[in-house]
Amino acid sequence: EPTDLDYVVRRAPPIRFSPYIEKAALFELESTSDFESWKDLPFIWLMDSDGQPLASWVKPDMKDQGAALLVHTPAAVLPAVLAGVGVGYLHRHIGAQYDQLVELDPLNDDQSMPLWVISHRDLTITPIVREFIQQIMQTTGDENQT
Repeated sequence: EPTDLDYVVRRAPPIRFSPYIEKAALFELESTSDFESWKDLPFIWLMDSDGQPLASWVKPDMKDQGAALLVHTPAAVLPAVLAGVGVGYLHRHIGAQYDQLVELDPLNDDQSMPLWVISHRDLTITPIVREFIQQIMQTTGDENQT
């Protein structure tokens, strides 16, 4: 949680992630290989992921295999998953928008990151900033939490 005294901080619902794979790729991989579970499938991995919160979720899932693809930014994971390269962790809101993707671990709610709405204390009282914050909180599902 940010602690700078010049900022007004509100906690929004967390961003939830889940592993996704493209349906055709899953079918092809399962029909040509003897996978025990989705955790044996090829993974898309962030190049500099040791400092990323996602690393603690993905590393246990990857077991001992290497990455199918190394990407430099989280934004590159979605196109790689859509191209059928392998399993990639996506924000659930994004993954749910694509009918060709399969969510592999939908019951796991441990894969999330906190979301903070932060505004400068002098700007928080302005109508446009208040409206913007209200829209963010409504979009994320909570308009009263601070």
